[in-house]
Amino acid sequence: MTLIRPAVESDERSVYDLITMLMGFSIDWGAFHDVFARNLHSESVLYYVAESEGVAVGFGSLHI
Repeated sequence: MTLIRPAVESDERSVYDLITMLMGFSIDWGAFHDVFARNLHSESVLYYVAESEGVAVGFGSLHI
């Protein structure tokens, strides 16, 4: 069963891996970290992770 839940700080590496896999190329880790951390605590950005058997299998974001 797949669980959709709000992303947390410990999801950062999994989200990075999912995004770079989708894009087909790497992005700068430091730049990603800065944006992820800032947006994770933003009131106008929502991050969600799809998790199956304890593994992140998807990621979604909504910018309001």
